[in-house]
Amino acid sequence: MKRYYIQGTIILLEPLHIGSGEEEEFVDNPLLRDELGNPLIPGTSMAGVMSSLLERILRLKGYAGDALKEEHSLLFGKGDEDAFESCLIVHDLPLISRQERMIEDHNAVDRKRGSALKERLFHTEVLPSGTAFEFTCEFRERFRDSDKNEKALVFLIDILELMEHGRAWIGGRSGTGHGRFRLDGLCCKVLDMTDPEHVLLFTRNSLQDTIKALPQVTLFELKKDTPSLTPVNTSSSKGQEFSPEVVMIEGVLRPVEPLLVKTGLSLETVRLQGSRINEEEIKEKLKDCPVRDETVSVDSAFCREKSIPYLPGSSIRGVLRSHAERMLRTIVYKKVIKDSPDEAKRIASDSAWDLEKLEQKGKELQNEPFDKIYKSACLISRVFGFTAMGGRVRVSNAYPLNPEAFEKGLKLMDHVAIDRFTGGSAEGKKFNARPFFPTNPPDGSGDMCFYICLEDFEKWHFGLIALLLKDLMNGRIAIGYGKNKGFGRVRLLPETLRIRVLTSKGGELKGYLNTNNKIAEIIEGEIEVKRGRNFWIDRSCRFYEYVRDSIMDFRDKLNEWINREDKHEQSQSQ
Repeated sequence: MKRYYIQGTIILLEPLHIGSGEEEEFVDNPLLRDELGNPLIPGTSMAGVMSSLLERILRLKGYAGDALKEEHSLLFGKGDEDAFESCLIVHDLPLISRQERMIEDHNAVDRKRGSALKERLFHTEVLPSGTAFEFTCEFRERFRDSDKNEKALVFLIDILELMEHGRAWIGGRSGTGHGRFRLDGLCCKVLDMTDPEHVLLFTRNSLQDTIKALPQVTLFELKKDTPSLTPVNTSSSKGQEFSPEVVMIEGVLRPVEPLLVKTGLSLETVRLQGSRINEEEIKEKLKDCPVRDETVSVDSAFCREKSIPYLPGSSIRGVLRSHAERMLRTIVYKKVIKDSPDEAKRIASDSAWDLEKLEQKGKELQNEPFDKIYKSACLISRVFGFTAMGGRVRVSNAYPLNPEAFEKGLKLMDHVAIDRFTGGSAEGKKFNARPFFPTNPPDGSGDMCFYICLEDFEKWHFGLIALLLKDLMNGRIAIGYGKNKGFGRVRLLPETLRIRVLTSKGGELKGYLNTNNKIAEIIEGEIEVKRGRNFWIDRSCRFYEYVRDSIMDFRDKLNEWINREDKHEQSQSQ
């Protein structure tokens, strides 16, 4: 029997939050820490990520149902009557590089009014991108059947390859620009318990000394020496409701109006905390945070990561969802209003729940099976998720392509509230802000890169995202502070779009790939995107066919929803 000791370094590509479940005086969601007070990634969390990656790999290869569970259990064990333990042991990941912590400010937004809700402000402690953790896992051959051992090892290699290519997320808020990581410097040591020399080495030394004495093997060498055991398609993935394929749409946002998404590290945040903290204590509370003095003195300052301004993925995802809700309600209302205005309002409201109904339905459905939750959810919640069900969409933070140029565009503005009765300034209501001001004509100093990632999606989900990209390209979506004051409008630059796909030989998107390479016996490829005149993709591109069909599927889903609601209303009246 052999044991494989695999080591590497986890590098954060995005900020990370793994919560401790406790509260601090200033931070509502602090990081999980070890006994020395250093941030820690639990081995259980990383094992869960690796388990999800294997499930996606198997689905891409065509497995579903019991066949998928059977293959999955080879590496991660089984917990039923025929239980056996996992071949994989993932150790806790200690911090390697010392990084300054960040505190992010979040607030629930009323999507009908577009304003922040009272008493919904909370703070989350995160680690910035670039932070490194030590990764160690152990694979043990546990089966008497050598084919099963080899197959389980192949699955582990497949998982590690995806992690090397940055195809994995871990921790909280992974749908809003958090938790993506890459695995670097991977190496392996193999302890063969059937080799007398290895057994002698193992008996004479400690485990750590034994591992150090073993020769190092790279992942490439390990894969080369392991026979290819790609599973045969026992069931077609095309029959599954959700596509196992992954689509990542990368692009650049350009501000066309002044832009500001406020940070929580400001005097304004402290005032909102009320009695929990006073202004004299702010520097003490924020002494470990990378905040400049002039930022602290500004009431409304830009969000920053390691002193670089950025747009939070949660804000971008929120405005995309809000825009989709308004778009959907309008379309549904116009389709139904000819029969009954009151009925049109009800059906339009049911197609895109407001925040109050989202919370209500989340509590009602949280203990139900996934199929029931999905079928009961409104159309927008099926794509973006809610408290009872995760979404299909991830949106990253947007970072400046040229941070120095972006910094020069930040200008200080003074504001004062007006007394509507006297027409003069209201006492004690003076405040300031530091938004980004784009040049005219734009010179690209405000350009910010981001991505939208679709996973486990239906085709009509992609159709909805395609329509949102169109409105984003045409500058119809605003983000952040002062949207009713001429602030926040951004435009997607279609010439910067890049679409990358994770698929398989039988995947629906395989035929549209322009370039591709194999990862873990599946295919990572790129789709050619040529800018269209009134749309983000030109009709001459082959991928336009898929985009068009997806939008048509979205239209059909809307009609199906309206007909379902009409039938439900008729049955109730009878």
